Amino acid sequence: MKRSGYSFLDRYLHRVFLGDGKLSHYFFERLLSKNSYLPETSKIFITGLARSGTTALLNNLFSLGNTASLQYENMPFVLNPRISQYFAKNSKISKTEIISQERLHGDGLKISLQSPECLDEPFWIKEDKNYFKKALDSSRIYSNSILKAYKKFIDDHAAFKGKDTMLIKNNNNHIRIKQLSKFFDSDLFIVLLRDPLSQAISLNNTHIKICYEQKKNPFILEYMNFLGHREFGLNQISFKYEDYPFLKLDEFELNLNYWIKCWINAYSFIHEFLNKDKPENVLILTYEELCNSKSRKLCNFLKKLNIDIDNKLSFINKNKFYSGVDYDQSLLIEAKNLYNELKLQSYL
Repeated sequence: MKRSGYSFLDRYLHRVFLGDGKLSHYFFERLLSKNSYLPETSKIFITGLARSGTTALLNNLFSLGNTASLQYENMPFVLNPRISQYFAKNSKISKTEIISQERLHGDGLKISLQSPECLDEPFWIKEDKNYFKKALDSSRIYSNSILKAYKKFIDDHAAFKGKDTMLIKNNNNHIRIKQLSKFFDSDLFIVLLRDPLSQAISLNNTHIKICYEQKKNPFILEYMNFLGHREFGLNQISFKYEDYPFLKLDEFELNLNYWIKCWINAYSFIHEFLNKDKPENVLILTYEELCNSKSRKLCNFLKKLNIDIDNKLSFINKNKFYSGVDYDQSLLIEAKNLYNELKLQSYL
């Protein structure tokens, strides 16, 4: 989300095309009812708990120029691939005049209308009329018709962008990975994780930052709801994983313990899925490996995508040595043990 704010027209269009009105539901119903006559595309799904490096990986792969992705310029018409691309191409804003600015997270990442982003969650919002009444649940089963419509949604966006490979970065998709990785069995899934203390501190800091911004500007909260971003902020709600306790932020006196526990739940779920289902199209990659261009796993992964490491993908390790932070040592030990186990796993 841009920091400079949204005009009255911006806000109106977002509410019409992404809100709970007739037009947004009509566009979703069209995805369900119509077959796609556009070519199928290869897909690279990027997911993981927020603040694990998913955006950095998305930006780097997208910068190579041989893949498509949903971009800010597709907003707010993202539910209709044809219309969204038409307005992206015919915007009055010159491509040479697009200004990059730091995104709301305050993490140094610059965004513009051309930047790729997680913009497919509105599809899942429309799919579930009770989306905002409950947490995203790993036990939810999606019908084959919904999965086909999601595939059409992705394929159509890629085709209108003139690419045959599509990057889909959506942190929420990690909770759907069991079904998605089976349905898209010929496509690639990358699950990112990060040193648990660093990720927990980043989640906590971002949560505080977003809450502050949302209190200053209520439309930021509305905008994040349009896109299904509920991982932090005033609308924050944790994921619900089968066989793992559901967490609420106010249950923890120390917020850092809450985020470490969220980390444990998310990656315990992923770990169990990998060991039980043994998917052949899922790659586990740590943020720390991303930041090491000589990582054997990263090199092998890039080779599978026909990406030469000489392209010199750029990742900056923002982990720090944290002193004076208060957290439950036993929780962190549990998280680090899980981190080390996952680091050894890859099914590609």
